[in-house]
Amino acid sequence: MGSKRTIAMAVNLYLSSLKVYRVAASLAETFQIGGQSLRSRSEFRTVRHECMNEINHPLGDGQIEISDGLRSAGEQVLAYLQGHFTMGLWTITRLIGERWILLQVNDRAYSVKSNSVIRSSDSFCSRMVRGEGPCFAPDASLFDSYTAAPIGQRLEIGAYVGVPLVLPSGEFFGTLCGIDRASRDEFDALLPDTVKLIGSLLSLVIAHERSALAADRRLSDVLEESKTDALTGLANRRGWDERLALEEKSLEVLGDTASLIVLDLDDLKAVNDRHGHALGDKMLQRTAEAIRSCVRSSDYVARVGGDEFMILVSDCDAACVDRFVQRIDEQLDQMDIRASIGSAVRLPGRSLSEAQALADERMYAEKRESKDRRSA
Repeated sequence: MGSKRTIAMAVNLYLSSLKVYRVAASLAETFQIGGQSLRSRSEFRTVRHECMNEINHPLGDGQIEISDGLRSAGEQVLAYLQGHFTMGLWTITRLIGERWILLQVNDRAYSVKSNSVIRSSDSFCSRMVRGEGPCFAPDASLFDSYTAAPIGQRLEIGAYVGVPLVLPSGEFFGTLCGIDRASRDEFDALLPDTVKLIGSLLSLVIAHERSALAADRRLSDVLEESKTDALTGLANRRGWDERLALEEKSLEVLGDTASLIVLDLDDLKAVNDRHGHALGDKMLQRTAEAIRSCVRSSDYVARVGGDEFMILVSDCDAACVDRFVQRIDEQLDQMDIRASIGSAVRLPGRSLSEAQALADERMYAEKRESKDRRSA
């Protein structure tokens, strides 16, 4: 009976991944970038609604219901594994640089929360991925690579399960992992094949989730007319708010890294007052050009206020965003434009809105320091 449930669950997980893929394909077909036609926003929403209705269907006991892509699939996968192969913790992880993010957890013993972060070098999973320890270790103390892992000093780990999550493109995403305080003589005979199969299918869900999110982004980029600042050609406040909401979903579900930059011109009001708004408008346009020349096509730039610009920098940690800030600052300096700049990284478990507020705070702190230096 357990074997039949496992097969049924795996089949439904695979079918669900295909449904996420079909949503992405349908969204992509709704509009043609550079093509002959572009459907209206309302028509796009109708297609998207129909696609999501196809996904949101009830499934039987022991099966997977993908009502929210990876998030729902992950929750049900972890619940299934916890119900059939009980461990102190089952988790889906994401590796980004030296950060191993526990994207989703089903925890019975460790008081670990989703979006917790550990150092990659501290983990059992990093050793497993490098081939230094087995995927299935009923007694982790028998393996030197695991006993030497610093994570073992913080969490009591007697048994370990881990399989890599590798996307169809070959990209390593993270792991499907389980740990327990108690060691075992052996695991349930069905556990290795079940976890490997679910890990492979979960990788498909992740890949197709990315496709659906990418289709949403492309549509957002195409339907920009009402979200564009006429003076600079950048996104306006509405465009910025919509993009932030869209990216928040990607960051929450996939654990991606992003940073925010807030830039405020120091002298725009003085220029407008002394030389007129035409020169002030030119200053805003030159600032937009300077920012564009420093960012990548994957980044999102908006003019959100009279003299305020914001930049969403994707796949970018603290060191990365510091380089962007320096590049923008140098470019503006060459154009004799003074601006105050603040930045912040969106941390796991925190929101982009929180990062924006922190970047804004840092920008105003720099503005005050700059004003004090000029008046000294």
